[in-house]
Amino acid sequence: MNFVFTRRPDESHNAALARCAAEVLARGTMSFTERRAEHEAFLEQTLGRGRELLWNIHVGPGTECAVFVGACAIAAGVVPKHGWPAAPAITTWTGLGGFSSRCWIPYVGGQLRPKDPLKTPAHFLPGDVPYWCGGTAKTWPAAFNGHVEILEVGSGHIWTTAAGGGGADGTKCAMTGPKDIRESWGRPLRGVWRPDLLATPRPVSDTDPAPPPSSRPPTPINRRKLVMTVPPMRGQDVAECRWLLRIAAGDTYDAEAERAVRAFQAAHKLTVDGVVGSIQTWPALLKDRP
Repeated sequence: MNFVFTRRPDESHNAALARCAAEVLARGTMSFTERRAEHEAFLEQTLGRGRELLWNIHVGPGTECAVFVGACAIAAGVVPKHGWPAAPAITTWTGLGGFSSRCWIPYVGGQLRPKDPLKTPAHFLPGDVPYWCGGTAKTWPAAFNGHVEILEVGSGHIWTTAAGGGGADGTKCAMTGPKDIRESWGRPLRGVWRPDLLATPRPVSDTDPAPPPSSRPPTPINRRKLVMTVPPMRGQDVAECRWLLRIAAGDTYDAEAERAVRAFQAAHKLTVDGVVGSIQTWPALLKDRP
């Protein structure tokens, strides 16, 4: 029952984390009652003592949001397997470090403030881990009411996310959104952890994710069934699909597009297969962003 995730060659930490979380939730919500055996097995495989960990969260209070992020980060190969932290907290369960970590980017004045804006994109990326917390500007880092999720598909401040910590007992893990990430349950966004910054920073290039175009591409003459092929499918219908998914502009149905489709399908309770067909996914996309 082990979860198997195969990281793609040259796949970034951010891309791997987003795809891993989407694949974990591809079969639906996990909680203490839904897909419980798989939930326990996933926690056992990544953090260890899965049954005990899920029970502890169930009887609470727990930190399933950070546990889920940490488990996905381990499964995706973003951080090494580290087991249960000695001092359980959001910052220790995720394995991404605290607010002095090199992958932490503060959110101030309505925008991200990376330490080196010339090398680090200042817009949100799939795989970023946003952190919301109450308290004042001086006290929030020490507050205990924080929450984390994993950004999947979106642009600007509107994103679909993979999130743990939901439900009456805090054990629910599910795809959520699209939603405005500037606030979560009354708690303001304080910043994000960007897994890519755990590796050696690299200059921003044409291959880095970029915000999608604000204007809609030309309406295609025909909307084909879009699926991953070698070489990948290209065309106006692919460009429209990418615009509808709110991902970087382009006319290629590549790994980024397929990952975004899978996340969209999971969030809208469609068959999660990465295929944009005329029966389910095309109509849902066009309805979501008419």
